[in-house]
Amino acid sequence: MEVDEAYPGPSRAPESLTADTDASGVSSRQAKDDEPASVDATLGNETGDATCSERHGWTEDAWHTVLSRRQKKNQLKKQRSQMEKAVKANEKFESDPPAEKQKHEATQGFRRRKRRGPPPLPKEDIKIILRPHKGLWVKNILGLELSRAVIDACQRSFNGNDFLLRVHPGSNIVILSTPSMEVASRLRGISQLKIRGQIHAFNAYVADPEGVLRGIVHGIPAGTSQDELMENLRVRTQGVNIERARMLGSSKTAIITFTGNVLPRSVYIMGAELICYPYKPTVQVCKICLQTGHRTDVCPTPNVNVCLKCGAGEPMQGHDCIPKCVICDGEHPTGDSLCKKKLKNVAPPKKLRTDQPKDWVSQPEYTGDAKSSEEFPPLRMNMPRWFSSDRMEQRQSRSRSRSRSRSQSRSRSRSRSRRDRRHTNTAPPAPGKPSLKNQRKHRGPPAEMGSCEESQDALAAGRTNINQRMYRMENSWEQWEALLASSDPEVQLALLDHVRQAAQASGALDMGPHPSSS
Repeated sequence: MEVDEAYPGPSRAPESLTADTDASGVSSRQAKDDEPASVDATLGNETGDATCSERHGWTEDAWHTVLSRRQKKNQLKKQRSQMEKAVKANEKFESDPPAEKQKHEATQGFRRRKRRGPPPLPKEDIKIILRPHKGLWVKNILGLELSRAVIDACQRSFNGNDFLLRVHPGSNIVILSTPSMEVASRLRGISQLKIRGQIHAFNAYVADPEGVLRGIVHGIPAGTSQDELMENLRVRTQGVNIERARMLGSSKTAIITFTGNVLPRSVYIMGAELICYPYKPTVQVCKICLQTGHRTDVCPTPNVNVCLKCGAGEPMQGHDCIPKCVICDGEHPTGDSLCKKKLKNVAPPKKLRTDQPKDWVSQPEYTGDAKSSEEFPPLRMNMPRWFSSDRMEQRQSRSRSRSRSRSQSRSRSRSRSRRDRRHTNTAPPAPGKPSLKNQRKHRGPPAEMGSCEESQDALAAGRTNINQRMYRMENSWEQWEALLASSDPEVQLALLDHVRQAAQASGALDMGPHPSSS
């Protein structure tokens, strides 16, 4: 970076380079430095540098930040967009009347909240569309006036409880919804309505139901009636039926409505094969007023004068203009094939809850006993959605098998420990003889002793059980007192044996102080 030698920088002053010398040959700056600095001089150091830089024209613009080429482009683009927004805002502000200017100033900076749309109409109802002819704005008519005109046009054969009426101001149409076939047929026959003392012509037709497919075919003579199309059209695709067909305006294209899961590749009219293309709805643009949202046949302002090339209002004859699209603001005619926003953004169909797998829907409800763990229904173990490869699924299955084996080993160890406790707590029965437990289970009288040896063996087994019971009692005085109060001879003998064994071990029974001693 080149630096101008005449301006060495804000921190150096030119006076320091050309110091004024006194008669004694000492510079004035050196003389000032020898003096003690005052408080005002200390506080004024920063301001002195600033005034010096201002005196000699030094500003922050003298320093430049190095930017890359991409950063420069982004900076220029940002500046252009800000300038364009400012210009558009000024033009709109200047074109508004004074009242609108005040309103704009009052609401500037306030973010308008988006309004919620009306609730959807019942899906099972039949929808009838009333499309007015040229010269009528349906949004300027009250809904009550329209409903009264509809009831009067049908000779009061029904009332307002049999249908719903909704005005669609964007498309300039009226939607009627009814669950009755009889009411729908009467609404379908409406050709005119008397509104505010004037008779207005309407075109009524049935709207397509939800869940249908639509396709278009080309090469059909213009002006073909709907009845002729339905009589001569047929399709060979299995599971697909033609529900409705009509011509698109005055063109040679027909739109066909199908019911089924797939759009047929071709249809046949009087034996001639025609390729069927999927129907893609486009943005409706009126060719009279160049406004989006409605078609030419329902234009509410048919007498307006607008240039169809650039969209200017009240154009002069033979004026030069550049084509401008009212859909995307591009430099091409409106509705041209080059327009990128010509097609509507149709949202994909929503997934219903009925699309769940059959195995999950058809599972029976659990009606078993809550105490029995074996009768609980099996859980639905689906793989998580975040698996990205088969390797991760294998790892998950391995971890499940490991956890299952660990739980099984734990249950086995617990059952084994319980079994060992039972064997240690109860003495084994005499070989070849039934145990007392089995005798209680059969609830029968004990077998008679055949000899004295057998009776002695039984008594020994009983004493062993009593001894084990004593050792399990730990240091409880209440249980020992209950045993001492017993008159059973076997219990008395067991107590003597227990005391004798304790004395031989020369370890006194440490049971703590007797409750009565306290």
